[in-house]
Parts: sequence; C-alpha cells; structure tokens
Amino acid sequence: MVIALAFGVPAALALERAEFPGKALFRRLVLLPLILPGIITGLSLLMLFNLTGTKLSLLTIILGHGTALISVATTEVFAGLQKLDARRKRLRSTWAQIIGKRSGGSHCRT
Repeated sequence: MVIALAFGVPAALALERAEFPGKALFRRLVLLPLILPGIITGLSLLMLFNLTGTKLSLLTIILGHGTALISVATTEVFAGLQKLDARRKRLRSTWAQIIGKRSGGSHCRT
C-alpha cells in the first residue's frame, strides 16, 4: 500500500493539476491495470521478472500488488481531487453571491 500511495498520489496530482505532453497516454497507462484482467497483469510481471533474472520472492509479490494498487490509488485520489475542485468552485460562487448582495444592498444615506 505504501508503494501505491507513494506513486499514486503524485500521479493523481500530476493528472489533475499539470499540463504536459503525453498526458492522455499517461492517463491510459495508469488505467491499464484496472482494465486488464488481473491474470494478464500478473503474467506480464512474472515474464518481466523472469526476463530480468529477478528471483521470485516476497519482494516480487509486494511489487506485483503495489503495481496493481497504484492505478487504484491514482484513480481514487484523482476522483477526490475533481470533487474537491467542484466543491471549491461552488463555494466561491456562493461567497461571491453573498458578498455581492451585501455590498450592493448597503448604501449610506446622509
């Protein structure tokens, strides 16, 4: 879970707040583990570990789970940031209406 949060939160912040070339491709790559069945992702990681000569161990299991959870963490944080931005915009417009009514309706008479 630490791996997922360490990579997922910055990825979500980048998707929400930054503009960069390849943003759409990056977003699709983040969603890929959610779209593909878990068996395909697991076999892909197994093939990668075998190709690089990495001995299968608890560490490879943790890395496998971490890579699967990165996309979950990224999408959840991204969705939360979008909701937060929508609430912030609604709050700004509400305060603007309240301030506008108060400043527009209070005239000093002499």
